Amino acid sequence: MSTDHQKTTEQLIQENEDLRHQLHELKKKVEPSKSIFDTDELFKALVTNTEEIIYVIAKDGRFLLSEGKGLSKLGLKAGQVVGQSVFDLYKDYPDLLESIRKCFEGETFYGEHKVGPVHFRNWYTPFLDENNQVVGLLGLSMDITEEVKAKEQIVTEKEFADLALDAQKDTFFLFDINSGKAIRWNKAFRDLSGFSDEEIASLPAPESYYSEEDLKLASKTMEAAMKTGTGNEILELITKNGQRIATEYQVALIPDEKGEKKYLISIGRDIRLRKESERALKKSEKRLLSLINNLEAAVLVHAPDTKITQSNLRARQMMGLSEEQLLGKLAEDAVWDFVDVNNKPLAIENYPVNQILGKRRPIKNLLIGINNAADKCLYWALVNGVPIIDASGDITEVLISFTDITERMQAEQELERQMQQLSDVVEGTNAGTWTWNIQNGELLLNELWAKMIGFTLSELEPIDVNTWEQNIHPDDLEMARLTLEKHFKAETEMYESIFRLKHKDNSWVWVQARGRVIEWTNDGKPLKMSGAHLNISKRIQAEEALRESEFLFRSLTTMAPVGIFQTDEKGMGIYVNNAVCSLTGMPAEAHNGLGWVKAIHSDDVENVRKKWTEYMQGEAAFELEFRFVNLKGEARWVTSRATALIDANGNVSGHIGMLNDITEQMKTNEELKKYREGLELMIKDRTQELESKNAELDNALKVFVGREQTIRELQRQIRELRDQD
Repeated sequence: MSTDHQKTTEQLIQENEDLRHQLHELKKKVEPSKSIFDTDELFKALVTNTEEIIYVIAKDGRFLLSEGKGLSKLGLKAGQVVGQSVFDLYKDYPDLLESIRKCFEGETFYGEHKVGPVHFRNWYTPFLDENNQVVGLLGLSMDITEEVKAKEQIVTEKEFADLALDAQKDTFFLFDINSGKAIRWNKAFRDLSGFSDEEIASLPAPESYYSEEDLKLASKTMEAAMKTGTGNEILELITKNGQRIATEYQVALIPDEKGEKKYLISIGRDIRLRKESERALKKSEKRLLSLINNLEAAVLVHAPDTKITQSNLRARQMMGLSEEQLLGKLAEDAVWDFVDVNNKPLAIENYPVNQILGKRRPIKNLLIGINNAADKCLYWALVNGVPIIDASGDITEVLISFTDITERMQAEQELERQMQQLSDVVEGTNAGTWTWNIQNGELLLNELWAKMIGFTLSELEPIDVNTWEQNIHPDDLEMARLTLEKHFKAETEMYESIFRLKHKDNSWVWVQARGRVIEWTNDGKPLKMSGAHLNISKRIQAEEALRESEFLFRSLTTMAPVGIFQTDEKGMGIYVNNAVCSLTGMPAEAHNGLGWVKAIHSDDVENVRKKWTEYMQGEAAFELEFRFVNLKGEARWVTSRATALIDANGNVSGHIGMLNDITEQMKTNEELKKYREGLELMIKDRTQELESKNAELDNALKVFVGREQTIRELQRQIRELRDQD
């Protein structure tokens, strides 16, 4: 609520008190001899021209007086209801009538009622006769509708502020620096500290959350903040379980209405990761000092004129230059490409060697970027360097080492990017928000809610709970109501529902609704509820397409004559078709996880496990022949192949494979093998028989040839004898 509005409200209240006092004084002046309800001219002028409503009601409920400009807010004129019964006119307002009855019993009432859309602050005082008997009442009603709306607006803004604070990843904590009482905190603080809301509200701050040593540091920061209004410090938050969490705080002091600095706001960021990085960096630096002696760090040695006299392999790799390209080069030579922390070219005077030579002292942890000449990548390095000074005080060499912190810089940049992204999401979430007064049906929507279904807020007016009910799909209304009822009965922590809302163009928008009751009545009924609607139409369409694709896949695989199986990305079975069940003799669900391994022949299990593991590790393709044994003990030979399923992001989302029953083929191959072996044996026996016959023929031929030679010799001898004769 603005300050101007607060002043206006306070003035109205004061004016109301002044008016009540005047009426009280006027009542005393009424002459006893007259009727107790007669008034003088001054009173008539007062009641006629007042901005409020002044009325007199007899004990039987009849209006004897009804005056004041405020009657117009109820659509009434002065004196219009005189003679009518208040019990008839306002029978729909039992609380109002109850306060009137109590006044007739002698009690003075001061409180608030709502009549129609108008909120009134009412004051009733009884009229007594000379016997001190109540014969009626005098009433004053002041229109406070704008004041109520302002208060409701404050509540709404607080609710949104609470939601925004709870969405923040950084902790938020506000407390009174004088009393130590916690005033406001967010979910991040509650989660990080481990304390409940009740505990935080009761614990004194800040001593309940920090050590004495840290409190001393905090007091110094507080002193500085008292002067400047803000400050920052790194402290260790002590959680409920005693854990100490390094946290970086930004603090600010807020003055009270007198201008005195009374409240302190602290915004804390968990920097454990950063601290770990810093500790890792320090450890790396210590290691670097020992590595320099063995030239295992990136090291450059410069002469006093900045010429490079020596470089090690790591330095050459970081620069992307060869030893020949580095040796003898000066700082001003064009082979370098250094940038500063803002990724701008590093000025020549800020080169590490020039800084050391110019200041004649070491440099430590200078952060620079090096554009590698070979791979064109940017490497970030922490540069440390020392001048080597001889006995005469002259610099003889400059030793410079480089620690590659590229990954750390990238991690910090990524963390910063993610934090900025989170902040942008919190500030600019494209969600339709709503706040619903469950008891009276009032509904507050933002423009995005209306835009989601193609309208502006003005086009939807008047806006109440019927706005939602009139636009929700008839088929979704009952389920949404049941979900609400469960939340109203505290059966669910959050209200979550998915339904369709009708768009201006008569299409249907799928909406995901989330919310919770934020205020309850004294008798435990839900009073106010806040939440958000997100348009998830594209997601629903994608899910529907996926279901259709899955149905088509299952339908095709069910009819497939070959076995088809599917696993998740870890290789755990999630689906098999009927053909696989026929091979193993097991129901489909028994194959889930590693259940399918139970059906593998015991002689083949180890080989299958090995090949599947190699395939899952990307070492080899999966293509293998092995046996399944069904529940009847029958073995079936299969050949199996599998391949990975790649999603839109290039990641493995699962695996799919086929199993072909090759049992008959294996039997045929076995029979062919036996036939071939028998045939080879027959051929061998026949060959041996033929070889024996050939041997006999050879012997017979030799005998025949020998006889033929003998005959020819005899014939020759006979011819010779004849010739002699």
